This record gives sequence, structure tokens and C-alpha cells, in this order.
Amino acid sequence: MRMTLLLRRLLYAQSGLLGWLMHDGKPQRRLAGLLLLAGITAALLLHLAAGFHLPTPWDDEIHFLVPAWNLAHGFGLVAPQLNAPQGLFWMPDGYALFMGLIYALAPASLEVARWFSFALVVVVAVGLHLFLRELHVPPVIAALMLAIWLVAPRAVVLGNVARMEALLLALFVTALLLAASERWAVALAVAALGTLVHPIGIPLFGIIAVAAVAFRKRLLPHRALEWALVIAVAAILFAEAARLIGFLDLAREQLAFQWGRKSERAVGLAGTGVIILGLNVFFAAACWWLWRRRRKMPLRDRLPLLAVWFLAAGYFAILLPLGNEIWYEVYSIELANVLMLGGLLALLRFLASKEAAQTYRNATLNLLALVAIGFAAVIGSVSAARIAEAVATGEPAYSFSGMTLADSDRAEWFAFVAQAEAELTRIDQALDAPALVQLDRMSNIDLLLVDHQWQHLRLVQTTPVTPMDENAPVSFALYTVYPPLWRQQQVEDRLPDAAELARVVSDDGEFELRIFDLRSPPG
Repeated sequence: MRMTLLLRRLLYAQSGLLGWLMHDGKPQRRLAGLLLLAGITAALLLHLAAGFHLPTPWDDEIHFLVPAWNLAHGFGLVAPQLNAPQGLFWMPDGYALFMGLIYALAPASLEVARWFSFALVVVVAVGLHLFLRELHVPPVIAALMLAIWLVAPRAVVLGNVARMEALLLALFVTALLLAASERWAVALAVAALGTLVHPIGIPLFGIIAVAAVAFRKRLLPHRALEWALVIAVAAILFAEAARLIGFLDLAREQLAFQWGRKSERAVGLAGTGVIILGLNVFFAAACWWLWRRRRKMPLRDRLPLLAVWFLAAGYFAILLPLGNEIWYEVYSIELANVLMLGGLLALLRFLASKEAAQTYRNATLNLLALVAIGFAAVIGSVSAARIAEAVATGEPAYSFSGMTLADSDRAEWFAFVAQAEAELTRIDQALDAPALVQLDRMSNIDLLLVDHQWQHLRLVQTTPVTPMDENAPVSFALYTVYPPLWRQQQVEDRLPDAAELARVVSDDGEFELRIFDLRSPPG
């Protein structure tokens, strides 16, 4: 326990540089603003540098953006271009709905979608900083943590991919800020929108709901505008449920694929995963102990916020070892680390207060602090281990699943897409009858799939849940081949034994498009 006491004394030293940094005054708040602005600026530069290499264009992006494009053009949440005329049901429609609104106002492109993700990452960073301030974390320390998070490799990926992770986090952080202002009903409504963005938003909604009920927060809206928001969210949830019920058999079929894919993956609970899971259970027990004594606690208005914060940190930490999904890294590494360290500072601020010291025995306070420190240390060790592994293998500092920041050039991708469009136009003009072109499920050539109309060619990209019928009159097969290497190899393994009609290679040799003629057997 001496180590814990020493840490508390260091954190709350009243003199020297550390004491100045821990103070909450106008100079500190100004410095915090500058630090956060510096982090956002650095993140912007990294976003520009990442281009279409970190990550490379991903098939997931097209799966989500095609329904959004159709919605923006008045066709509804359908996806005939993905061989899904009734729509896709293996993921909730929330992200497509939000992107449909964006595409109704801005040009429909992969780049616009990625800029939307970057804007949401900035919202998340600013929102987390504001919430840490509600927990009385020193402004300079809070800003420094989030500035570092903004330039972390996975945060760069989070803000440079057309997926729903950034939107889900932005909704959750907004709900946290609403809860901090005692608008718990609206907070729950916003968190409920997260359940429409991704299934992992359901436990996040549950965390806020449990805290609201456990600490007896007001669950009715305060004003007419809040009532309107709650009713609007309820209507959206009802519409999504009605859509799901209307296509129940199709939804079951597609969700069965998702469930099967997830369940076949091994749960990554070896090593640090076991420790993280154990610490989650331990800290949940500590939160329950504090809740049992909530009526006697000083600063009790802060307790439900702190409980939500820590439970969310624990939830994010176990997503990667439990879900074993590469995209979950954006939750479980740096972000979980920031949440746990921020929560640790908030907890120590609380435990160091005179009111807390008079209410609880030092042994109990030290135990809770030690749990938080241990949790933060374990999550921090995961990041440290990843960095050490990257250094040992010579992997670039900014990398993700085989993709790197090195040699990134946005112009290269746009030039490649333009060449692909020109080649497809040439083939189209040489035809005198309709021709079906099947795109490989891992292909991604921007939104040529939806916003370009050829006279004879009809492009359809299959997905894992919408395979092409065996008797479909497919004339051509199109494949895009580019890094990461493991993905490239999967595509090359599926290349057909047919005559190659055309090939387009980018000037730097990184992006490649290959079109095969399936109208006659190979000669």
C-alpha cells in the first residue's frame, strides 16, 4: 500500500512543475487548449499522409456505402449493386443512414466518407476531454492524453476508414456528456442510436441504462425538445425493427453467417486477456461496493459518471480478446488505455479528497486505487508489447494489419480509379449487348459500382452473404489486387482459369485491376 500512497502524494504535490500541471486554473486551461489543438493538427496531417494506404480501400467500405448512396438518391436502403436488391441485414443500418444524410449534402465518394470519420474522431477527442473535466481530471493531463491518442496509429486508422467505429464512439461520448449534464433520458436516446450503428453498442447503452437506474437518475426528458428527440429515436428504432421483421427470413440467413464467422474464431484470452478479464470482474465488484454506500458518499454526483467511465473502459479492453476482430483494436488498445488512465486520475482525485478520507478507511481506498492502477498497467502493457514487437520485427511505427503509412499518395489511388474507369468504358463501347460483370467480394474501386452508368456493362459485387447464382449469365469477372499482402494473396487464390481481357496497374505498381472474359472457355 505504500506505493499507492506515494503515487497519490506525487499526483497531488502542491509545488513544482507537477503541482502546476495538476492545478486547474486559467493558464492550465489555455495550455490544455493548445495541446488539444496541436493533437488535432497533427492528426489532420497524418490523415492526409495516410491517404488510401492506411488502410487501403476495403471491401467493408463498399458494403456500407452502397446502401447509403442508394438512400441519398431516393432508392431506400437497398443494394442491388451488391446482389442484395432487398438490402443487407448482417449489420444494423445506422451507419448507412448517417452516410446517406452526408451523401445527400456532399459528393458520394470514399474520400468524403473517410473525412466524415476523421471529423468524428476529432469530436470524440474533444468530447472525452470535456467529460474528463467533469470528472475533475486536471485539464493539462487530460489534453495531453488525448493529443497523444489522436496521433496513435489506430486512431489514424479510426479516422481514415469508412466504417462505423468512429460514429459509434461519437454517439457514446455525446451520451456521456448528456449524462454529465443530468440529461439522462436524452443520453439514453443517443446511446440507443449506437445500437443501430453496431451490435457492440448494445452493451454501451446497457452501461448507461444500468447506471441511470442504479443511481436513481431522472429518466424523463426535461423539455419539449428533449421529448422530441427521444420520440424521434424511438421512431427510428421502431422503423429498423419493422424492416427487420419484414425481411425476417433473409435477416436470419445473413445474421447466421455473421454468428458462424464470429463463433469459429478462437477467443483470445491467453496471457494479458485473462488478466484484463479478471481485472474487469474485480473492478465491477469494487463499483458494486461503492454503489452500496452511495448515500453516504461525498461527491456522489460524480460517482455514476465514474462508474460508467470505468465500465466502458473495461468493456472496450475485452472487445479484442473476446471478439478477435482486427477492427476492435481501435477500441481495445490506445482508447481503453486512455479511458483507464483518465479514470484512474479521477478516482485518485476522489480518494484524495478530505470527504472521502473521512468516510472510508485508508485500506479500502488504497485497494480501489490499486485495482485501477493494476488495470491501467495491464492495458498499458498491451500497447507496450505491440510497440516492442513492431520494433523487434522492423515494422513501421504507423502500420495496421499489414498496411503502412509509408509511401502514401492520394493521387496514386485517384489516378488508378480513373484508369480503371477508362478501361471499363473501352470494354463497354466494344460491346453490342448487355454484359454482367461480377466483382470479387474483396474488390473496391471507389464508387464506380454505383455512380457510373455504362451502356452495356452492369457491375455487381458479391458479398459473403449475397453470392452470385450459379446460373447467372456472368460475362466478365473483375478483381482488384493490392496490399496488404495477406489480402492480396486471398484475392489471387480466387482468380479464375479464364482468358484475361484487361489489366490496369497503377504507376507505382501497388494497385492492380484484372478483368477476365468468362464468355468462352480458356483457350
